[in-house]
Amino acid sequence: MQLIDPFRAAVAMCSACAAAMTTEPATVSQESPGDCFALTGLTETVKLDYEAVVPGSFSIGDRSTHTDEFFDADGASVGHLVGHSWKVLKHPEGDRLMAFYREEVDLPDGQIQTAGWIDVNAILAGEWQALHAVGTAGRYLGKVGVRELRSVELRRNFQANFVLCGLAGK
Repeated sequence: MQLIDPFRAAVAMCSACAAAMTTEPATVSQESPGDCFALTGLTETVKLDYEAVVPGSFSIGDRSTHTDEFFDADGASVGHLVGHSWKVLKHPEGDRLMAFYREEVDLPDGQIQTAGWIDVNAILAGEWQALHAVGTAGRYLGKVGVRELRSVELRRNFQANFVLCGLAGK
């Protein structure tokens, strides 16, 4: 099974997105090249409703609903999301547990939908993961890119970034 890397997909759709993507967020910035938008250095708090098949473990069949809020470096709320995840397969390479995520993100000036695969083992290790992101309303309508996230405190706190760019020739 070949999984699509959201980083490479975003760069293929919009080469200007590559300059704004990071694996170590620095500060919240809405300045970006061309028709791009970058919101980086966010803290994400999570309210999770997790349904485990086997209590106390992570396994195929687990699912969750989460309601998250995003904060900038000054602690001001900059948006929220409602998301769902399903742990649905063990990737044959390295026996990695994979979860499919789908999220609806609301920011003051528009909405973004995210979806994609997350390597649960990587999240548990505090590694960066990315979901495909598509602007569906407001300032983000028609933009594509990624939502990056990294667990700081499992199931409670993440670092997060959004990078979306308009498609060339739009």
